Amino acid sequence: MTAELAEFRNSLAHAASQWSTVQLGELQQTLDHHGERIVEGQKEAAQHRKELAEKTKAFRQVPDELKIKEIKSLLKGMSYQNEIDFLTQQKRTSETAFLDMFRRIADVPDPMPILNAATTYAQETTATEASAAEEQDRLKDELAALQEQIAQLRDTEEQASRLELQVKAQQDSLPAQLAECEERVRATLQRDITAAQERESELRRELQQAQNQVKQMRASHQQVQQQLLGRAQEQDEQRAGQRVQLEMARRELESAHVKIARLETEHTLLRDQLQQATQQSTANDRDSATAEIAELRGQLERAQRSEKGRMGRLTHQIECMQTELTQKSTEIEQLRTELSRYSSTEATAEENQDRALTAEQLLADMSRELEQERSLARRLERSLSTSQLGTAILPINVEISTPLSSHRASGRQTPDPLTVPGRDNGDSRRGSVSSILSASTAQDSGTTQDPDSAVMHIFRGQRERLQQRAGELEERLRSHQEESAKLRVQLQMTRDENARLQDRARYLQNALDRTQRTMPNSDAEWTTVAMQTAPASAWAVSTSGGPTAGLKSTDAFREPSGWTDSQLLDSDYRQAGGVRPMRRMAQLDEG
Repeated sequence: MTAELAEFRNSLAHAASQWSTVQLGELQQTLDHHGERIVEGQKEAAQHRKELAEKTKAFRQVPDELKIKEIKSLLKGMSYQNEIDFLTQQKRTSETAFLDMFRRIADVPDPMPILNAATTYAQETTATEASAAEEQDRLKDELAALQEQIAQLRDTEEQASRLELQVKAQQDSLPAQLAECEERVRATLQRDITAAQERESELRRELQQAQNQVKQMRASHQQVQQQLLGRAQEQDEQRAGQRVQLEMARRELESAHVKIARLETEHTLLRDQLQQATQQSTANDRDSATAEIAELRGQLERAQRSEKGRMGRLTHQIECMQTELTQKSTEIEQLRTELSRYSSTEATAEENQDRALTAEQLLADMSRELEQERSLARRLERSLSTSQLGTAILPINVEISTPLSSHRASGRQTPDPLTVPGRDNGDSRRGSVSSILSASTAQDSGTTQDPDSAVMHIFRGQRERLQQRAGELEERLRSHQEESAKLRVQLQMTRDENARLQDRARYLQNALDRTQRTMPNSDAEWTTVAMQTAPASAWAVSTSGGPTAGLKSTDAFREPSGWTDSQLLDSDYRQAGGVRPMRRMAQLDEG
């Protein structure tokens, strides 16, 4: 491997020295210069050949008797000779560039074997480095493992020596430890028994308090249920009243539509009467028609005022209903809040019930184990003698220390579930309720019927009823809102109808005024008035007939069916002297 490496290095140095004499950068610049010249020469040669071809083509078109003269000019002009010289010069330039390049790289060795060898050497070097790194990592891991084993052996030796010293010390102090252990066991047992008795009395007191609080909660729950039932009855009565009010409002709207239809009928009759009035030529007939139209206009205005008053009352009733619907929404939100509170109370009661059962079982197990340890200690104390003290020291230590340490650990790790809510929340309402439910569950666990489960059943039923009630109230609220929206739409339609009736009444008044000012006397004048009063789409003019012969309908001054409201208002605007009727009405109302 070393010889091959040395040979590769020598060949690489020789190739580098050979290629340094070539001066590849300078050679590339020279070749670029020659290449540019060759390209320019090619362009010039193409241009020269094109010119020569044109001259040759022109020479061929010359007659035969003139070709001798022209060939002299073609040859004297040196066209062909110049082309030959140019091609010769271009060939010489190409040969010079090729020979120069060949002279420089003729003796230079082929770089591909060296490059291939360099690539192979680089790959082998990379693989060698990777294997060397893996071997180094493996050796490091082995070294760390060996150092760890050495440290463990040292620790084991030190621990063995310490244990030998501890065994000797324990053998020396064994009698004193036995006496001290017996005394500690007696004291611990006495303290545990006293604490268990105190805990039992305390739990009994808490159980009594919990039972009293459960009774109070049941009484308060019954009161709340009665209040909810009373409120539901009140809401039913209020909804019945609202239905009656909505029915009355609906009937009033129907009667308003009937009156509007009646007014439209009267309006039609008024137009018929106006037609009859315009057909009469005497002044007495015009006066009677004017009086009748004024009377009808008064009736129309009175009907409009009554309708406005009724619409105002309906609007007030709708606003009152909206206020009541808002109040119902507030009451529904309150019922939802009470329902969520009952649900949280039920969940807390179930959780505390499980905690109480677990705490009661742990307390009973602890009491039984303490009694067993106490009896075991007494038996050992009576059965052991002074001669058997040395042989029985280890079994006694194991039998006493193991259950004692386990009970201490369980006492430290298992908190009393009955006292946790009291510590966390003080004398809060939630802690007392949890203690009540847990104590009541622990006391009545052996009976056939559990009061807390009955209370939970009542809570669940009450929650379901409240949810159903809230859903019904929401449905009714949506129905009331839809009815209110329909009433608003009907009210707006009634207002629009009133506005259209007012516009039509003004149109009739303007037509009556125009009739009184200009009353025609001939059939031609009647036809002219009819054509000026309405557009061409609403009237048909005839060449003969009386005052009504040129009209489509029998009403000479009937409202044109082809006109829109804006056209009617514009017509009133033009014929009322430039003041719009709606603006005049607003001015009269303000006055």
